[in-house]
Amino acid sequence: EAIGLEPPLATIAFAWSDASGERRELALDLGRPSVAGRAWIRRRDGSLVQAVDTGLHDRIVERHPREWRRRQLLDLPTGEVDRIELAFAAGDGVEIVRDGRDWRLKAPIETRLDREAVESWLASMSRIEAAAFFEDEPEDRARYGLDAPSETLRLERRTAAADGSESI
Repeated sequence: EAIGLEPPLATIAFAWSDASGERRELALDLGRPSVAGRAWIRRRDGSLVQAVDTGLHDRIVERHPREWRRRQLLDLPTGEVDRIELAFAAGDGVEIVRDGRDWRLKAPIETRLDREAVESWLASMSRIEAAAFFEDEPEDRARYGLDAPSETLRLERRTAAADGSESI
């Protein structure tokens, strides 16, 4: 009781199948954090009781589960993007293509672009975070105004084929 495991603050249960297909389970009880920045954890089967860093406790006990999701909208390694396409519902669009280290605007006109400006824009895109989560796969996109989007952004990267060719 002194370490807050009776009853535990929370229990985390893990379940998986091993290589042979046998189902495995592990349950961990989280106890009360101490004043020294440590907290107690125990295997449910009683085989282990340890003092651990409070990071797990902070995430599981102190945070709401909706905060466990990754908020970053795009996992965008900006150096891997080779083509940017922005399509507007009105039919116009913008196409930007990497040309070696440089960038070229291909549509609506053709011209070279400032590499730093394009890469700065890509970096800013990679920092966009979701403010909230509503549905992972909404059946009715119109509910969120996404049935006919006003703009569509498409980012592409080259992929190498087995024969050494590349496609975008």
